[in-house]
Amino acid sequence: MAKGVILLAGAAVLVAGAAGGQYWIHQQVEQKVDAAITKMEKNPMITDVDYKDLNVGLLGKEIELLGVSFTTPDSPEPVEFQTMKIYDYDIKHELPHHLSVAVSGLILPEPMVQELAADESAFADYLKSVGVEDVLPLQASFSYKFDEQNEQTQTAKVEIGLDQVISYEADWVTKGIPLESLYADPSDEMAQMQAMSAMTAGSYPSMAMSIKDQGGVPVFLKELAEEQQVSVEDYTAQIQGMMSMQASMMLPPAVQPAANEAIEQVGVFLEGGKSLTISLEPEFGGSFQELSMPLMQAYMNQDFESILKLLNLEVKAS
Repeated sequence: MAKGVILLAGAAVLVAGAAGGQYWIHQQVEQKVDAAITKMEKNPMITDVDYKDLNVGLLGKEIELLGVSFTTPDSPEPVEFQTMKIYDYDIKHELPHHLSVAVSGLILPEPMVQELAADESAFADYLKSVGVEDVLPLQASFSYKFDEQNEQTQTAKVEIGLDQVISYEADWVTKGIPLESLYADPSDEMAQMQAMSAMTAGSYPSMAMSIKDQGGVPVFLKELAEEQQVSVEDYTAQIQGMMSMQASMMLPPAVQPAANEAIEQVGVFLEGGKSLTISLEPEFGGSFQELSMPLMQAYMNQDFESILKLLNLEVKAS
């Protein structure tokens, strides 16, 4: 009996200690989040950052903010997301060497909710059919990993998607640029100058952007075609024809073959259910310093074909 009491007491102490430790972690995380918000608000492009509640996972490895809102110069009303999650968070360094952030559920302002409800267009009907009412099922995420021992290599990715409509993705790799320079305080002019200097000494081995249709492109094209009183095929041909005309007017002849190929790939994407990817894998491993001179020489000589080869630019629909 005595042993049982001792074991029970010991277990209670462990639980109390864990609860107390978790409370301390919660307090520390909340302080860091508030400090990050204060720093973020120094950026003139975003102000009045706030959240309604904060949940912290075990040992602070996952943080969830509820009702995250902010204002921008272009938004008369606050922009608000239902949730923001911070995970895969490096707690060993003051500036994390790996981090993932995801937001979901864009809460629409009341005027926009009413406008959408009254809109009888095909695209508005499609949005309603996939569950859009007062919340846009938008999901966005940003993540990066930084390996200081491997030539200061950073791999980063941004994803933005509207389920059953369309999604966007961008990823890139940098080398030889300190993490402090990659994420320098935008309100600190000296830090920004140092960051610019560091970035011109770094390398950019690869970059890519892609748009993926998840059902929205055919609906949107059909609506636009009906407004012009033409078929979807004819409207798509008009888009490509306009792009070809603009390319022939604005681009030198040497670039025309590449431009025509890119326009053809856009046509494939507009068929629906496809992805359109623009990628760069520059020569010299993307070294800014090694690329600068040949790029400048090619530009001065109006040798745009060499510029495309140096950048290894590709546009591909799949």
